[in-house]
Amino acid sequence: MTSTIPEGAWIALYVRSNVERRVCNGLKERNYEHFLPTYSVRRRWRGSNVLLDVPLFPGYVFCRWSASNPQLIVTVPGVVRIVGVGRIPLQVDDREVEAVRRIASSGAPSMPWHFLRAGERVRLVEGPLRGLEGILVQNKGIYVVVNVTLLQRAVAVTVAFDQVVPQHNFCSLPHGPVGGARPLPLTASGQRLVA
Repeated sequence: MTSTIPEGAWIALYVRSNVERRVCNGLKERNYEHFLPTYSVRRRWRGSNVLLDVPLFPGYVFCRWSASNPQLIVTVPGVVRIVGVGRIPLQVDDREVEAVRRIASSGAPSMPWHFLRAGERVRLVEGPLRGLEGILVQNKGIYVVVNVTLLQRAVAVTVAFDQVVPQHNFCSLPHGPVGGARPLPLTASGQRLVA
């Protein structure tokens, strides 16, 4: 298992279903820093509603990489493999982990969300998540979605509309121009209008 991951970088562990907390305990026993983001959900259990903390990314736990002995990580009971390409582990972007960490610790209502590729990039300018960047989504409320690219998963946090401002240095078109520029509309004949 050769890797160019720097010591202490975040990696993602793919774990057996419903054993994320046991994996965290095993990592803690082996002195590995780990992170299991959770969110609160109300579920019906034995005839009553209960509030549960469930994993935000079921089947995944984040862990700090140790190049000195990576075999200790994969031998934790419940760990299936380190997320990567073949046998080569991949690093999770530190900014994405930090954004998810801030959302999880903020106390703001959050939930799993579909991984997004296009949309309006925004930055939060007020509240406990000030400075956080994500994608604005409006669906029965206003959410900022933060992607975790390696896992192809995302987390959404509820925000107030006045807490966000657009990121003008990001293009919201998948392969369009930089700087937030939008293409000019087409005429009926298919030619671009001149600005």
